[in-house]
Amino acid sequence: MADKGNQPIGSMSTLAGALLALIMEAPGHGYNLAARFRHRVGPAFAIEPQAVYPYLNALYAAGLIDRQTASKRGSQVIYLYCANARTVTGYLEWLAAPLSREFSFRELVIKVTFSRPEDMPLLESNIDNFEQLCQDQITNSRRTMVNAGTWDAAMLNASRIAAVFDQRSKIEWAQQLREELRRAYREFVERRPPQQR
Repeated sequence: MADKGNQPIGSMSTLAGALLALIMEAPGHGYNLAARFRHRVGPAFAIEPQAVYPYLNALYAAGLIDRQTASKRGSQVIYLYCANARTVTGYLEWLAAPLSREFSFRELVIKVTFSRPEDMPLLESNIDNFEQLCQDQITNSRRTMVNAGTWDAAMLNASRIAAVFDQRSKIEWAQQLREELRRAYREFVERRPPQQR
């Protein structure tokens, strides 16, 4: 179920996991789910509406969602996709899956964007995983720096230094994200009735 820029996580991509989250919130047809996805993530991670259909078909084939015929336009069937007994399990497996090295930032942003307050322990684990991937990249970049003295060596080092600064800024973002999520989670818990705490 991989698409360009959407690394698979086990058998599920970031888009497929986000679709499960959206379907858990409310049923929808493909175009509606794509619009809700776009609304939630904004323009940086927006998708074309037709991009969701292969994922919806795969999720349906895997038994993670149900679908009902909503209408027909000529020979085209419009389906309404709904949660079933396996949807939450699939969603939680996606949320718990480790981040890929190549697309970790995108995956973390999508997981956080489509999570629920009760998912906080899984989000904390994902943030820890993300920070470790960033730290590994910093270590690898520093390890591959060369002794300067030539133009080529300076250019190689420039790219390594850029990678270090990029990963440091991502670690800082992750730390701020963790604090923001913890604050929001505390407020969520405090608003719950005492018997549900």
